[in-house]
Amino acid sequence: DPCGIPTLTATSATPLIRKDGKTKLIQTGNVFIYQDGKHKIIITPNTYIEKDGKKKLLITPGMRIEKDGKFKSIIPCNGSTTTPPVSDTTPPTISAIQSTATHQSATITWITNESATGKVYHGTTTPLNLGSAQTVSHASLQTGHSLSLSGLSASTTHYFVVESKDNKGNTATSTEHSFTTSAAPDTTAPTITAVSVSGVSSTTATVSWTTNENANSKVYYGTVTPLVLGSASTTSAGALVTSHSLPITGLTASTTYYMIVESKDAANNAALSSETSFSTTN
Repeated sequence: DPCGIPTLTATSATPLIRKDGKTKLIQTGNVFIYQDGKHKIIITPNTYIEKDGKKKLLITPGMRIEKDGKFKSIIPCNGSTTTPPVSDTTPPTISAIQSTATHQSATITWITNESATGKVYHGTTTPLNLGSAQTVSHASLQTGHSLSLSGLSASTTHYFVVESKDNKGNTATSTEHSFTTSAAPDTTAPTITAVSVSGVSSTTATVSWTTNENANSKVYYGTVTPLVLGSASTTSAGALVTSHSLPITGLTASTTYYMIVESKDAANNAALSSETSFSTTN
């Protein structure tokens, strides 16, 4: 041995003591120790530690530990000091958490100061219970994180916590944040009722109807049936109202006219009535 320390072997006089599988073996006398890194053992000068490839490496043969059960200082035979790598026990730092939401989805973004995985816990109750919350995640190690939540309820406050874990298993969890989804878009057309024709003369008539929500007004009319909307004459008004009335002028006397009324709401949902008719006077 370059340090002048004999290599110890088991003999009947100095037997190796095998213990519980965590501390592999301990021999008294010249103090021969295999150490697993989980136990703190004070090692006095001239203690010799062999390398064990299955455990945390303390020193290689030919190196001597002066003292310190935490194994911070390793002194080789020439007296110079080297320091073994320090284990990473620091979790990532999470910052810049942001959320953007629609009526049924949201995107959560954040950054970490080191490459890490990403996970979002979310739900509609607060404080959020991470054990029962819904989750989305990515396993790739990165510093910029973005995860999408889908199938959310509209017009609802959702609470979330983000989590990132580095390649050593150190985990960081954010504080609880929230966002509110928008209202679901209006996809329902107005309901048209009470279509009627009044004030019919030889050349004019007035068409009236009601809708269950504010909407604009339009009348398609002509002398053929079924009425073809693409080629029919029209009259219209852009105001959004529930009571609709439109005059029709320039009609021909003693003629049957066919008509369809239309109303569109603010979301451009359109409703059409069935075809009806009226006849001008002589």
